[in-house]
Amino acid sequence: MDLLASGPEAFDTLSEALEKGVGSARQTNPCVKLVKKYLDTLHDCVPRVQIFDAKLTQEAIASVRAAHDTIHHEAAQLPEAGVAATNVETAAQRVASHLATEHPWRDVATIADDLTEIRSEYRSERKRILEEQEENAEHARRAVKRRDGFSTLTADQAHEVLRSFASVVADTSPEAVAPTLVALRDAFDIRLRRAMDDANASLDGILSSGPSPMVRAHDLRLANREVVTEADVEALVAEIREQLLAQIRAGSRVRIV
Repeated sequence: MDLLASGPEAFDTLSEALEKGVGSARQTNPCVKLVKKYLDTLHDCVPRVQIFDAKLTQEAIASVRAAHDTIHHEAAQLPEAGVAATNVETAAQRVASHLATEHPWRDVATIADDLTEIRSEYRSERKRILEEQEENAEHARRAVKRRDGFSTLTADQAHEVLRSFASVVADTSPEAVAPTLVALRDAFDIRLRRAMDDANASLDGILSSGPSPMVRAHDLRLANREVVTEADVEALVAEIREQLLAQIRAGSRVRIV
């Protein structure tokens, strides 16, 4: 629900009165009848509009809008990402209740601590995700660098192999609200796998150049294979052995993926 979508219900009636009054302004009798019909509405609402005009400053609007955005972005993203934070839920409920009042800009300072609590928890979680991703990306880079033959590369070749890791971690900050926490987390996993594949394939290509044996990536396709008996284990080992030996006998170096 958009907490800022509507104003006081009485203003709807005032809007109707003004629209109809303007529409019949050239016809005196209908216009007078309409004014008489909506006299109570005009008497009640016009002073309220004047109060709104005087009190609802740009600063007040900005404060309410910021609180609204905090509820719909930071507070909403935490549970979506599986972060259970009772303090944030309680604070968000208080902020939402305040924004649902007829004059949410009044006493907006009373929810300042709640907004700070929500934003602090959100930024802490986003920072944790980014730091974890930096660490995982570094582990992946080191795994590629530990492969046989990497140490023989020139500086330019090493840079080319590891280049795919440069954009793995999203270019964002703990304060940003986009991409969302879920998108930030899920997209990283996809980018990291792709970067690892690209880096290893690039290294394969370099190591396969010249007189060196060609490096071939080989998928053993063991996912979801079941073994029940000792005979099953022996058969599987024999199958793997034959797969690898076939590649070696063909003069290739095998990289198991």
